[in-house]
Amino acid sequence: MLSLAFGFDAERTLPELDHTRWTLADGAPGQIGAIAQTADGYLWLASGTSLYRFDGVRFVRYAQPSGYPAGVVSSLLGDANGQLWVGFALGGIALIRPDGLRPFGPADGLPGGIVYSLARDRAGGIWAATGAGLVRWDGARWQSGAEFGFTASNVHAVFVARDGAVWASANGKLFCLSPTSKRFEPIAVAVGWIARFAQSPDGALWIAERDDGSVRPIVAADGELIAAQSNGQSGATGLVFDRSGALWFSTPGDGVHRIARPHERLASGSSEKYTEQDGLTADYTTTLFEDRTGIVWIGTSAGLDRFRTSPLVRAALPSGTYNLALAAGGDGSIWIGSANRPVMRLHDRTLTRAGMPPPVGVAHTDRDGVVWMGGPAGIWRSANDKLEKVTELPVPASADLRVRMLVHDSAGRLWVAIERHGLFQYHGGKWIALAAPTENPLHAFPVIGSIDAQGRVWLGYRDNLLMRIDADGAMRRWTPAEGVDIGHVTSIAHGAGRTWIGGLRGLAYVEDDRVVRVRIANSEDVSGVHGLIESEKGELWAHANAGLLRFPAAEIARAVVAPDSAVTARLIRGISLLTADPVMIRPLPTAVADQKGRLWLSTNRGAVWLDSAQLDATSAAPAAHLETLVVDDVSYPIDGSATLPPRPARVTFGFTALDAHAPEHVRFRYRLDGYDQNWQETGTLRHATYTGLAPGEYRIQVVAANADGPWSQVPASAAFHVRPAFVQTKTFLALCMAAVALLLWALYRIRLRILAARLEFALEQRHTERERIARELHDTLLQGFYALQLRFHSAAMALDASLPARASIEQALDQADEVLAETRDRVTQLRTGSIIDLPEALRMMGQSLFTEHGVQFGFRQEGVASRLRPFVSEEIYLIAREALINALQHAKPQRVEVVLEQGRRKFRLIVRDDGCGLPDDILMHGARTGHWGIPGMHERARRIRARLHIRRRAEGGSEVELSAAASVLARYEPGM
Repeated sequence: MLSLAFGFDAERTLPELDHTRWTLADGAPGQIGAIAQTADGYLWLASGTSLYRFDGVRFVRYAQPSGYPAGVVSSLLGDANGQLWVGFALGGIALIRPDGLRPFGPADGLPGGIVYSLARDRAGGIWAATGAGLVRWDGARWQSGAEFGFTASNVHAVFVARDGAVWASANGKLFCLSPTSKRFEPIAVAVGWIARFAQSPDGALWIAERDDGSVRPIVAADGELIAAQSNGQSGATGLVFDRSGALWFSTPGDGVHRIARPHERLASGSSEKYTEQDGLTADYTTTLFEDRTGIVWIGTSAGLDRFRTSPLVRAALPSGTYNLALAAGGDGSIWIGSANRPVMRLHDRTLTRAGMPPPVGVAHTDRDGVVWMGGPAGIWRSANDKLEKVTELPVPASADLRVRMLVHDSAGRLWVAIERHGLFQYHGGKWIALAAPTENPLHAFPVIGSIDAQGRVWLGYRDNLLMRIDADGAMRRWTPAEGVDIGHVTSIAHGAGRTWIGGLRGLAYVEDDRVVRVRIANSEDVSGVHGLIESEKGELWAHANAGLLRFPAAEIARAVVAPDSAVTARLIRGISLLTADPVMIRPLPTAVADQKGRLWLSTNRGAVWLDSAQLDATSAAPAAHLETLVVDDVSYPIDGSATLPPRPARVTFGFTALDAHAPEHVRFRYRLDGYDQNWQETGTLRHATYTGLAPGEYRIQVVAANADGPWSQVPASAAFHVRPAFVQTKTFLALCMAAVALLLWALYRIRLRILAARLEFALEQRHTERERIARELHDTLLQGFYALQLRFHSAAMALDASLPARASIEQALDQADEVLAETRDRVTQLRTGSIIDLPEALRMMGQSLFTEHGVQFGFRQEGVASRLRPFVSEEIYLIAREALINALQHAKPQRVEVVLEQGRRKFRLIVRDDGCGLPDDILMHGARTGHWGIPGMHERARRIRARLHIRRRAEGGSEVELSAAASVLARYEPGM
């Protein structure tokens, strides 16, 4: 089993570091002259007249405020307040702050000339080395170097040491302002043009001399001055110590150099070199910078390079070596066979040839630590640091002969699988061909083999077949019927009490001769498993098509205890040495563990080993940053103060996360409060776009996670406001409501006019009909009655006056006169038309009815008379007339009174008399049988939606009351 117990290796060589490059084709600037980092984690790159901000993925050019002239940037400094100081080649300094840019020039006390370098002291002051002298910004003004006893010009470099001392060089001289002094003192060390200062971890002060100089220390760790010494270099443009204490320096034309132990190797000139031939963007390197995470950045004439300690370390193999077969020797060495190179042995970073010619198809380490390898050249085994040939293969040699599997068991037997020939066993100098386990052509030979702790041989075949051969020769077979459903069995590993098997379609284990399939939550990553190793901590490592997967011990324990539960594997992404490999069929296995507990992998970029301590350092979630807010191609501040215009068509948020280990694989999700209900995942995309945002208050929130880690807990957020358009305001809504109300009122008025026109037409038709009826009554009925009356009168006159018949006829003629008079009145009413003045009509009717009969009549009007519709007035008039006639004919009153009450809310008409009162049958039934006067009154009242009450008065007599709401009478429509 594998024991992962190792830490950071400070002795890694340059080829063992992870190198990434960005050129002009990737959007990187060229001619990078200065690099700095601000407190938020961004890198800033100075390139000619441009300044770029870099988040590890995108290069964003800094947009200077309008009106501020651009210039060649010569120096950069990021301070602890998140600000960036920018020095220009033509003179002047600018301070870039979150709220904008502040320039400094001669008016601020800043001298002219190129700004070579910038440094920040313990008190927060900013020192600037310029062509016109040394100056310091104290937060309010630029102090001249003369205030500190420094009067020299052409100051090329300034540096603040860890003890607070300020170092500066000018005109080939060196000066120092100690923390306890107020004046610079000259230092008796001869120097040239110092390009950069740097301080080693032990406190020694080093310089890089630009022209005809060298990289060397000038002050030892104990403070003693060091005499000039040459290291054979031709000058340097940059200088930096990394966290391991290694010294890096850039050169004008010779790439970048690194010295792991500078005090030991500097005198001999021994250094590692990385040039354009090795993959550097250019040999002309201009500047070096180590960021807060220990990554070294190099600016060159053609782009940007990054060197960092990666969890995976690449072995320094000859270029072009491919199809690696790996085996771990018992002495801590790694044996490497390949398709195109002789077998190599790597031990303590020393690579030697081991003797076996290529190609090598398989490698195996037996339980005694002996390495075995097989290929067309036969079977070989290790002896000390070389390989010795054991035997030829049992089949004729050919160009396409491939050995696919080789294991050596505890009985001294070799088990060898040869493609297209089958499985063979070698023992005692003899080869024995073994029969295939089934007739399936895919089972002609195994593709993977292994020996467990009990010395049993395990063989994995294509198409779901696993076999085990015990020491006594007993065989055990597992097929799909026994639970093997992972496709081709391509990897086998033995752990605590179980055997793991991996294949093209997943992972399973064998325990107590029972196969259990492992359910995996991220199953799409666990396919094509070509290497398996279980560590002593209970972790399971799987090398699959997607990369390297790590199953934590807790997940493995859960998979064993609860097989139905899904476990999660951590996919190690974002490591350039471990790209997504193609489906590898040979050589197998692709993962082995050496005697130091390191995990070695065969990849399509060579052999690499895993530094698990460095891997654990890559798990922290990166912090998200909101960068831009662009609305319809116009940028707005992202500080929470943005007010967007009405009806924005397209709102785009740009964001990023500063992850030092794998920024290109950082994942994002966002949520717009006020719009989204849930988080939206965007993968590695670094922008989000919304369309058609309504007016209101919003807040954008963004969180990030590295390739396989948790989401950051604190989101980056910013609030903003979308102004409403005029048509989206309450004022516009109120105007719309008013317009709708006005339209409804206008429609109402139009309808009233239409109804009025209909009413006038109906009244006109009614009036015409009344005239026709009156005319017909006059011309027919009345004329006929007159003729009859004349004839009866003539007949009466012909009779003797003393005859009783004449008296009867005369009485009938008198009654006929009354009927004719009443009929004439009806005809007159039909002719007169609508009642226009209701109170006057009621008064005149009452006086004409009761005066001639000697009955006292009274009329009283209360309230303000309102004009009613003609038909309503007529119906009220007829109801009142019927009530008055009934009182006259049936009540025998002494006095009759009419009261008319009119108001804005209520209308009431009352007819009272002091006669004999209403008979009981009328009170009970409302009318006498066969009489239609009172029913007619009720019908007329219902037609105008009024209420009619006829009751007996307590003091004697009767009372008729007609009442209705004034608004109902006013809204009366014909036909209701």
